Amino acid sequence: MKENEIKDKTPMPAPAEAPGEIAKEYKEKTAVIEQEFSNAVRAFDTVITKSYLSELTSYDVVPCTNGQIPNMRWIKVNEIVYEKDEFFVDKMSMLYNALHSSARNICFLLRRGYCKDNKSAVEVFMGTTDISGVNNVSGDILEKGLKGLFPGVSTERSGDIVQELKGSLDKTFAISCVSGVASLREDDKKERFVQGLEKLLDSTNGLKFSVFFVAEQVEDSECASILSNYENLYSAISPMAETQLSFSQSITSGVSEFSSKNFTENVVKSLQKAVAKGTAYSKSHTEHSATTKGNTSSFGGSIGKGPFSASAYYSRTTAKNEGKADTEGRTDSYNLSILEGIQRGLSKGTQQGEGSHRDNQESRSHQITFQNRRVKHYQDLLDKEIDRLQNALPYGLWSMGTYFIAEDDTTATALAGLYKGCIVGDNSNSQVFTVNNWSKHDDKTKDIAQHLLGCQHPRFVLPSNIEVSSGSLVSSKELAIHMSFPQSSVPGILVREETSFGREVKSRAGLNDENAITIGNILHLGEKSTLPVRLSLEELSKHMFVTGSTGSGKSNTIYLIIDKLIKKGKKVLVIEPTKGDYRKVFGGMADMTVYSTRENEKNLLKINPFAFPEGIQVNEHIERLVEIFGVCWPMYAAMPAILKKSIICAYSACGWDIRKSECRHGRLFPTIADVVIQLKKIIASSEYSANTKGDYIGALQTRLESLQTGIYSTILSSSDCTDYEKLYDQNAIIDLHHIGSTETRSLLMAMLVLGLNEWRMSTNDDDMDLPLQHVTVIEEAHNILPRVSKHQSQEGANVLGKSVEMIADVMSRIRTYGEGFIIVDQSPSAIDESAIRNTNTKIVMNLPDGEDCLIAGRAMSLTKDKQISKLSRLATGEAVVWQRGWNEAVLALVDEMSDRVPLKAGDNVSYVKESLRERPSSLFIKRFVKEEALSDEEQKSLQDEIVRAMVPSCVKSELLDVIRHLPSHKESALINSVVRYLGLDVEIIRLFAEYSFVGSLQLKNDLRDFIADDLAIYDTDQQDELLSMVFIWASSQNEMWHKICQDSLPSNPKSK
Repeated sequence: MKENEIKDKTPMPAPAEAPGEIAKEYKEKTAVIEQEFSNAVRAFDTVITKSYLSELTSYDVVPCTNGQIPNMRWIKVNEIVYEKDEFFVDKMSMLYNALHSSARNICFLLRRGYCKDNKSAVEVFMGTTDISGVNNVSGDILEKGLKGLFPGVSTERSGDIVQELKGSLDKTFAISCVSGVASLREDDKKERFVQGLEKLLDSTNGLKFSVFFVAEQVEDSECASILSNYENLYSAISPMAETQLSFSQSITSGVSEFSSKNFTENVVKSLQKAVAKGTAYSKSHTEHSATTKGNTSSFGGSIGKGPFSASAYYSRTTAKNEGKADTEGRTDSYNLSILEGIQRGLSKGTQQGEGSHRDNQESRSHQITFQNRRVKHYQDLLDKEIDRLQNALPYGLWSMGTYFIAEDDTTATALAGLYKGCIVGDNSNSQVFTVNNWSKHDDKTKDIAQHLLGCQHPRFVLPSNIEVSSGSLVSSKELAIHMSFPQSSVPGILVREETSFGREVKSRAGLNDENAITIGNILHLGEKSTLPVRLSLEELSKHMFVTGSTGSGKSNTIYLIIDKLIKKGKKVLVIEPTKGDYRKVFGGMADMTVYSTRENEKNLLKINPFAFPEGIQVNEHIERLVEIFGVCWPMYAAMPAILKKSIICAYSACGWDIRKSECRHGRLFPTIADVVIQLKKIIASSEYSANTKGDYIGALQTRLESLQTGIYSTILSSSDCTDYEKLYDQNAIIDLHHIGSTETRSLLMAMLVLGLNEWRMSTNDDDMDLPLQHVTVIEEAHNILPRVSKHQSQEGANVLGKSVEMIADVMSRIRTYGEGFIIVDQSPSAIDESAIRNTNTKIVMNLPDGEDCLIAGRAMSLTKDKQISKLSRLATGEAVVWQRGWNEAVLALVDEMSDRVPLKAGDNVSYVKESLRERPSSLFIKRFVKEEALSDEEQKSLQDEIVRAMVPSCVKSELLDVIRHLPSHKESALINSVVRYLGLDVEIIRLFAEYSFVGSLQLKNDLRDFIADDLAIYDTDQQDELLSMVFIWASSQNEMWHKICQDSLPSNPKSK
């Protein structure tokens, strides 16, 4: 048994302060770090922000030894076309991106005041050369790129423009250079770009200057190297962005006590082949007491490898500990073992101990963090620059500089400042944006000019012997802001904004020269393509609408279409109410007939509104006719009904059975004179008030009577009408432009359309959906198809609206007979909307009115506002064309129709008769004056004579009834008919109006002279018979005339 006891108490050393040598070392090495950081800042400014650019005027210029770049191709830009709503900067960047792989540099020369013809004109040149300087690949890319990205741009190859510039630089001049990175402004949205060069040009009117833009290519490998160096620089300065200082102090004191007692007792008994039993006791007690106090101070500095690594710290520690331990133990054991037989053992032990320990510890620490704002700023700049370069890699990088050359310092400086204000943006702060000025008296100016003449940046030597240029690193997208075209027209350069339409005619049915006509070529952004614009002949039978203002090329377009149709074997009818130009284009063709409204010209137009072709019912024609009058004349209340009744009565007076649609005299139709006669009777016998009768007389009778005078009596009252077949189945031009009355022109146009419809119905009654056979051109269609309201109110019928609807319906239905209409007018808003809607082909030329643009655009399914607004800016000959079956409308440049065959005035002269009244034949005198019988042959001949006469048809009907011995006529009616047939009624009325009194001998003598001179009746008895007839007629017309006429009757037993 053992017993041990240990006691230990050890005090700690006192704390100590940091030694002064360590603090001194820290200060020295911190100063080194600050110096190296200052050097790094200067290097950063040189490499990243290019601060040297602001001090170029103080550096020496490297002499130019390369000379002029070979194979430089220059292109002069005369006209620029932009696509509406497309950001032009994007297109310019695409051009520069395309040039980056092949071009050594790109030069952009803009100058003003050098044009001999216009001193204020601006000239723009672009030049480029290959990297090798041998081929002209970049020049081809430049030319084709301009044409592809800016279709419609007008360019021409220029000579060596640098030599011209060299001539101007031989004089004294000043140069200002603008260096920096251009960028967009946040408020400069794509739809309103305000950083264009036109802002610079608009503010420099009257100045003479040149602006030389130079962009040198930066290879992708060099860009990648720059990007790698930037990233390394970022990593190097990152530790300097933040600095931490830590201070700590620790104090420790301890007391330790230990007491140990050990008692061991072991008894072992062993027998082989026996039981062994043992018992052991152990007891130990230890006491230990220790107290330790210590103070530790530490100060040190450490500087890592390189100029961008540094660390510093200071620490202090104080601790105190105390402890006490007691231990006591006891062990009992019992063992049973058998060895090579039987063995038993027993062991038992006891151990006991105790101890104690106490510790006290105290510590303090301080940490201070410093941030370097300048380094953070550099980090931000590097972040932007790295991102900018990474984004720029796919587009290509350029070294860009802009140089302003002027004859005086002030102009060059002012231009540079204005340009800088134009291109600087919200992201232009990554590099220095500065202007350097070299006076015309500066020796360096000539050296800089030599570099520019070589199409390259001038080089400068920094104090550190580093050679730099005046260019800034920009991407192709940024270069597009530096070097761009003006956005609006300036003197010398026309800038147009264009809108894109369909690029090709896409039709469900294949179009070729057999089933279509070609009118021009596709026009894309002002550039004429080789793709033709073809119009399907099948769709032309479903009508065409052509509109455009005066001078838009509308007439040429119609001429071209007519010429193409005639060459395809189609027949054409032109109804022209104005100008009379069609006769000057087609009138001289062998198979073209020009119908005029002048009696001194050949082929006088003769139509009877009340005539219709066979196969048409009279009541149908009357209904349509009343609608026609409703279009041309304003009618209200009962006027349409009165007019219709007058027309029906006129047909009946001519021998027509309205119900059966038959006439006992064959094809004898009433004329306007017949309607006037019946209208007078109806109004006179009506129960309307005097005011109402006066209104109806003024609105209807007066208008109808106006059509009986002058040339209209020949055109509208002739029994010898122009054949339907000649009008509607042959090539014809109906020239109405000599008619002064708008109402009359409209009436004639409507009558022609009605006649065409009825002729097609009568000749193709059993046919339907025929291919195109005939085309009718209606110029100034608003005369018969005006845009009016179709609304019918309870207060009164909308006669005009109903009438227009009828005509539009006629035109829509006639297509089934192979008839196509070309509706032409200057204003879509003046045309009935249904007429526009029912046309399958639409050609729209320049329309200055906004409402017209909207109507026409919607009719062609133009969904984009920019396309609709384009209609007001179309140039002469340009047209937006759409045909049913096309995917979209196209913009076309219509071909010029130059194959013209005019009708010469000398070839169209006709003899004018003194009087349209035919002298009565001997057969007429024999039958109606002598009252003698006629043979059958004589009767037939007299009937033909009467039918051809220019008299009302009711007069003809009465006379024909007498010839045929029909019992329906009365003696008074016969006298009335003879007097009117011979024109005696007109003559006696004239004489009554001429003399202030009646019944004189002079009256009778004048009538006798008329009968002899005008009617060629010289027999006195026959004259007396006719005088008797006219006085009897006159006495029945007016009570005031009655006695005079009775006294004036000749002493003829037959008359009495």
